[in-house]
Amino acid sequence: MLRDQQAAARVDVKRARVDGARFDVLNECRLAAGLVDRVHDDAVFATLENLLAADVDDATNKFVYAPTLGTDQMFQFTFDAKSGHLTANTPATFQMKVMTGPRHFITSRDNKFVYVLSELLATVTTLSLDGKTGLLAELGSATGLPADSKLGPGAPRGAVGGPNAPPRNTDNDIWAADIHMTPNEKFLYISERTSSTLAAFSVDAGTGKLAYLGSTPTEKQPRGFAIDPKGRFLVAAGEKSPTISVYAIDQASGALQLLQKYPAGKGANWVEIVGFD
Repeated sequence: MLRDQQAAARVDVKRARVDGARFDVLNECRLAAGLVDRVHDDAVFATLENLLAADVDDATNKFVYAPTLGTDQMFQFTFDAKSGHLTANTPATFQMKVMTGPRHFITSRDNKFVYVLSELLATVTTLSLDGKTGLLAELGSATGLPADSKLGPGAPRGAVGGPNAPPRNTDNDIWAADIHMTPNEKFLYISERTSSTLAAFSVDAGTGKLAYLGSTPTEKQPRGFAIDPKGRFLVAAGEKSPTISVYAIDQASGALQLLQKYPAGKGANWVEIVGFD
């Protein structure tokens, strides 16, 4: 298991014991000084899942990436699946544009592309992934906001209401959160918390190019959402909403149609859909 330690600015590799009750730490990789509260939880773990599920054998389970919001970098590692050890690639980082604020990302099934969500701009940047070296290169980006949006670039912040929260008004700050793609890789979606919307993109599987399709209002401050394994439905939760919303995904256009809202308590911030077949 790979997990980024946000408070310590490092990536840990852990091996489950036979009984599954405990994990042994195999490797700890410090990213860089000054990155505390800038490495996002779950990003590294999600990336390894994608690489393990990849269809291209020569790229499977070989590379690991960690986004650092505060420095606008993607840390690049090679991964030894036998020992569980990470080694910094050369170069060790891919530098994105200033104030991009890389948060979460997903990889294409063929491991040719990495799609990186910008928390501060609500853009998705397409990176090419070199299957031999594991190095990243930027191909282009697309915004997840409509042309008439009144929101402006955000800034790194800590937990909501926490000690690292910015001492300024953030009512009009862009604050993107989550990113997912349909299983057929035809459509990609992101959530934006300030406007409480879900943005849809079409995906060109051959080039990795994205095209913005439009935004759909959703639960208030949507931090997390998920797409079912067959790509028919999207479920979104809001940190300031007592319900979750279930949408049907139009298979031709990618448009979202609200089907139902369901009670979900308070402060829901993550959605996981589990299949049993």
